[in-house]
Amino acid sequence: MKQFTTALTLFCGAALTTQAWDQGENAIWLEGTVRGNITDQLSASLKEQVRYRESDGFYFYRYTDFGLGWKFSNAWNVTAQYRYVTARKEGGNWVAKPMTHVNVNNKLPLGPVKLSTRLRFGFIDIESADNQTLIWPRFVLNLSKSWVGLNPYAAFETIYDIEQNLVFRNRFEGGLTYSPTKMLSLKMFLMQQLTRTASNSTWTEAYNAGAGATLKF
Repeated sequence: MKQFTTALTLFCGAALTTQAWDQGENAIWLEGTVRGNITDQLSASLKEQVRYRESDGFYFYRYTDFGLGWKFSNAWNVTAQYRYVTARKEGGNWVAKPMTHVNVNNKLPLGPVKLSTRLRFGFIDIESADNQTLIWPRFVLNLSKSWVGLNPYAAFETIYDIEQNLVFRNRFEGGLTYSPTKMLSLKMFLMQQLTRTASNSTWTEAYNAGAGATLKF
């Protein structure tokens, strides 16, 4: 496990932009997903994610996401999903931020590598605050074939707020997936996250480390 973590850190460090950051903003993400086919074209998924502040373990974020998917071609599928998000600041109460989102997904083989794209349209209903309508694309590049179940990947996603006309978050991610069986997939990742509150504000930088498991049936 120590060698695995060291290799992952080196891989991700090469993939992400190197800058100074405030370690107090760093977080640990842990997630689990169950996904299965209902028919050849219809699928369902359930995902749970929690986040902790890296410096002191403060538990500040959680979501549960349920979705239904329709595969309308070999390369394309669309999903309709509902995500119940709760978040809090230190000393504050939990605030609900439920999100409804629709995702259009594509997989494009490019010889030895594969490009997966996701275009998300989301609406977040925030208590006692302005709602958000988001456009949220994500791009993932990985190997077309894994090696003994291992497959490194690099990803980028950006989030655009339509009401504010603002790209307020960018994420650069590098990681490694491991599939010991066809039904189980594990992953570890490191992520550079850049956030701003206005078009003329400074980007705030944080680094997130995470792990996840997906069970397919």
